[in-house]
Amino acid sequence: MVTVKSMSTFLSTFFPLDLAEDWDNVGLLVGTELQPVKKMMICLTITPEVVAEAIKNQINFILCHHPLPFVGIKRITEATYEGGMLLDLIAARIAVYSAHTAYDSMHGGINEQIAHALGLVSLKPLVASAKTISMGSGRMGYFKKPKSLEEIVLPLKEVFGLDQINVVKGPDKPIESIAIACGSGVKLLERSIQLGSHLFITGEMSFHNILLAKGSGLSVILPGHYATERFAMKTLAQRLEKDFSGVEVMLSECDTDPGMYL
Repeated sequence: MVTVKSMSTFLSTFFPLDLAEDWDNVGLLVGTELQPVKKMMICLTITPEVVAEAIKNQINFILCHHPLPFVGIKRITEATYEGGMLLDLIAARIAVYSAHTAYDSMHGGINEQIAHALGLVSLKPLVASAKTISMGSGRMGYFKKPKSLEEIVLPLKEVFGLDQINVVKGPDKPIESIAIACGSGVKLLERSIQLGSHLFITGEMSFHNILLAKGSGLSVILPGHYATERFAMKTLAQRLEKDFSGVEVMLSECDTDPGMYL
């Protein structure tokens, strides 16, 4: 029988938690260890809609990317957005586990999935882990033959399921070296510049950081925070279905991008 504890133990190995950033909140965040796990839901972000979906589907375990709670909270009441969701989850006996930046940085993690989709070679972390230099934050990779910015955007649209992508065009020259930092990866921009990247791919950046990147000779691709991470929840669900034949794994259908184009 799979329990919250045995599922959490497996996930802490599958996603090496020592790869998570120091500021992150990963691992089992809500739950009773001896509770059986028969149905698991995977989502990018827990929202009230996702909580309602989980309760309706009698989910026992939510594997989310973005932690809930993310930062320390002093009280859990219905007066707060997070508190209301946590109360509902606890009442329904739904465990919550987050891998977040450990999933970003691991072998086969989100940044590597983006790199592989582009066909990059000679991959290495932008910032290596203290434990192993082969894993760490972000990814740097290279094309076997330089490409134009337009040639790079097309496969990204397919991977992320987008019709359009925000692009900042740097110097008008072929692109060979690419730095990748899924989600909000601006903390890795300076490192990307130091390594001589031609292109920086991340979910979102401020206007002034975009100017910094462009002024430093980088092109930038900004598909959106949601887009650069959500696709990897689907691949994760497919993987875990194989690893846990006795557990029904479903991908949340209510986990959607909060922004839209009008």
